[in-house]
Amino acid sequence: MLAIGFFDGYHNKSFAQCVPVATANGYEICEPTEIELEECEVECGCADCSTVLGETHTAIAEMLSEAFIEHRIWMIDVFFTGHIRYAMSLMTHQMTAVAMEQVKIIGGFFDAKHQLETQRLFQKLMAEAHSDYQTSEGMCDIGTTARGLYSSDRKVDLTKQVLSKRVMARQLRSGRGISRLDNSDILSRIGIFRDRFCNKQDNAANLDFLCDGVEAPRATKNKDVDYTRTIDSELTIDIDFSKDDGAAPSLDEEAVYALMANLFGHTVFPNISDNTFADGTGAPKQTAHRYMNLRSIAAKRSVAQNSISSIIAERAEGDKITEHAPFVKSALVELGVPPEEVNLVTGNHPSYFAQMEVLTKKLYQNPVFYTELYDNPTNVMRKGTSIRAISLMQDRDFFKSLLRTEAVLAVALESMLYEEHDRVYRNLNKLDPDGDPIR
Repeated sequence: MLAIGFFDGYHNKSFAQCVPVATANGYEICEPTEIELEECEVECGCADCSTVLGETHTAIAEMLSEAFIEHRIWMIDVFFTGHIRYAMSLMTHQMTAVAMEQVKIIGGFFDAKHQLETQRLFQKLMAEAHSDYQTSEGMCDIGTTARGLYSSDRKVDLTKQVLSKRVMARQLRSGRGISRLDNSDILSRIGIFRDRFCNKQDNAANLDFLCDGVEAPRATKNKDVDYTRTIDSELTIDIDFSKDDGAAPSLDEEAVYALMANLFGHTVFPNISDNTFADGTGAPKQTAHRYMNLRSIAAKRSVAQNSISSIIAERAEGDKITEHAPFVKSALVELGVPPEEVNLVTGNHPSYFAQMEVLTKKLYQNPVFYTELYDNPTNVMRKGTSIRAISLMQDRDFFKSLLRTEAVLAVALESMLYEEHDRVYRNLNKLDPDGDPIR
């Protein structure tokens, strides 16, 4: 309508007077008027009418060009600049403000998200730390049972050295009581046999005169010859050489001494006077060479005696300061051993052997050990590491046992080759200086 109004206005301006009929938003609107064209008063041909049409078309084109130019000026300078641009500026400002508010809300959501994720991470790490550092009861069982292993292992070395020294003292007659008379050893052993080990039912019940009416304790009868009862079936033997109280030997000590005397060197070396070995000038006699052969036998026996000394030492009483006994006994009580009988199994102070028996076997016979594996992974890894450490200690014990076995086999092999060695040695002595055998 505006365009028509402007067109009509400019048409009237060019051909007729513009008469405003209304006002809209400050702009005048003219009433459309028709163009008055001159009519041909006379009949004319097409050539005459084309001239009038051409002029009309030219006037219309000029009017339209001027109208569109003024319309463009009005559209940009008046309508857009004066109204639309200001309104769009206000709209942009409002949309920017609203968008910023929306972004602020979104940023708050992101802040809340990161805050909650951080809190969740802290809580997760706290829970994991609490779970990881909360050791299970089974892990405590392993740690408390193993707490006395090192000190007990040191006592094993001490006990083994004392037993070996005592055995060698008996073999070489270096003790006062043993070396006093030729039969001191056998007489003392008979006296101990009557008091501690005599079973009158032995020898077809013909030991009345030898036992001289003495009734040996039931717990110690025949322990001087029964390896199973004296050593093999005992987790702890009542032997403790670390004490310095001057007390008499325990029943277990006497049984062990008697058993070792019956197993190795039942008859000790004879008592040889000092003038038998050498003459007045100090030159050795033939008896001295025989005595050296006797010492060679004692050395070979000591290798075998070292094995049984090691076995006994591992079963000797453990250390008391570490206070590991209640935990070792508790492991057996959980397996069904009555509390009042557990001391009969482990002894008052469990030995190194008893501790290793519990750590390497008894703990795994308890179903609770396997149910506790339904635990957090860290505790399961701790248990696995502890089991591998105990396995290494057991491998070390196996290795020491193999070394002792190797030593015994070496001595046995040397003893088997002794006759051949002696034959070769005699033949070498028969060679003359030129290397030819003496006929």
